[in-house]
Amino acid sequence: MALGALSTATHPCVGLNSRRGMRQRSSVRTNRRTHISRAMLTPEKAHEEALKRIEKAKETHRLDLTGLGLRTIPNETYDLVNLVEFQASNNNLYELSEDIGNLTKLERLGLAGNRLRKLPSSIGALTSLRGLWLHGNCLKVLPDELCACASLRNLAVAGNRLRELPSEMSALTNLEELSAPGNQLRRLPDLGTMPLLREIDLHGNLIEDLPEDVQGLRALETLSLQGNRLRSIPTSLTTLRRLRSLNLAENCIQELPSEIAEMTMLTSLWLYTNKILSLPETMRKMPSLRQLWVEGNDGLGPSLDAFISAMDGHKTLRTFGIDQYQFKHVKKSTHFTSVSETPQFAPAGYFKLVRWHGSSAAEKQNAPVLIVSFGSAPGVPNWGGLLKKLGKNIGKGDTYDVLYVCDVQRSWYMSNDMSVNQDAEFERWNTHLRNACAGYE
Repeated sequence: MALGALSTATHPCVGLNSRRGMRQRSSVRTNRRTHISRAMLTPEKAHEEALKRIEKAKETHRLDLTGLGLRTIPNETYDLVNLVEFQASNNNLYELSEDIGNLTKLERLGLAGNRLRKLPSSIGALTSLRGLWLHGNCLKVLPDELCACASLRNLAVAGNRLRELPSEMSALTNLEELSAPGNQLRRLPDLGTMPLLREIDLHGNLIEDLPEDVQGLRALETLSLQGNRLRSIPTSLTTLRRLRSLNLAENCIQELPSEIAEMTMLTSLWLYTNKILSLPETMRKMPSLRQLWVEGNDGLGPSLDAFISAMDGHKTLRTFGIDQYQFKHVKKSTHFTSVSETPQFAPAGYFKLVRWHGSSAAEKQNAPVLIVSFGSAPGVPNWGGLLKKLGKNIGKGDTYDVLYVCDVQRSWYMSNDMSVNQDAEFERWNTHLRNACAGYE
């Protein structure tokens, strides 16, 4: 017998949606071609290498200083007034000079994976800036002047220490993607009317309430709020007709508005690990719904049978995910019901065992192989596609079980809550992993 392991753990900036991930990774596409290990360069050699690249950038108008181990950006950089792209990710930068404001033609700025604690106010002078990548730093605040970057389309600030976003965020009317997971955000500013904003990722924060009026986000297609402290969602959210993917898992939500049926384009809805007691039967009117997960809502069981009956015959629903405790209340299962096993007292996060199709929830028969899929992003980070490809390539008659493990708060290695005992968290997760794997040789 075998134990397989598949890791999909990613930096928080990489989104679930492959299209978004492609765009964010493209911000560092030149980095891979020119990357030099920090260990290979002394500070003197790193500075010398940087000057060579600066000289070349006078002609190309693109400068890549990624991974040189720099503690400061050479002053000569700020004389490149025609620069359109500047990458300085994966260095040891603690601050950025106010002279960055000289680069007014800059369109792409990558500063991810440094140690930046603040941004200069002159960042607001970059009125041509279209993409700004700041994930994996130590920022506690973003300057209000950032909202003067009227051309900005992509803003990635995941994995910092932000407690709030600038109050004038709605001034960024050209913004298409906002990625700020893994921070310490407690509230959101009024987003007003941002007509081009298509994707918002705020998973793994401390948000308790959403703005009451979000109707201005009429282009929004993807919204991830997993792993926050939401107690309810505003009815205005249901007016977002283009929304296709909504992740509300791991919050404290008790009920959904019946108006959710008006979200006619919604295809995927994550609701697992909340405090929901019943689901609106109006959801049967949602013409595009394909995937719905509700595991870990302990009080939901008694109402599930009626809901499943109401949804029976739904034309698009393919997966309705429930856990083994909820399944005990279901008298009639349907083709779209998918039962997973979640251990009692499991750590917060996505921790469920899905057995091979030949085994029913009641039988609990192990497959020959267990694949453990890790992730630090919400939902099911591209696991479905990978495992589907794997399924097509295994031999006839072979099969496997899958244990999905996702810690949206990243508590097993760097919790958003600084008071967490990291060793205790790691051991707690590890205990559940050992128990889940015990039945496989």
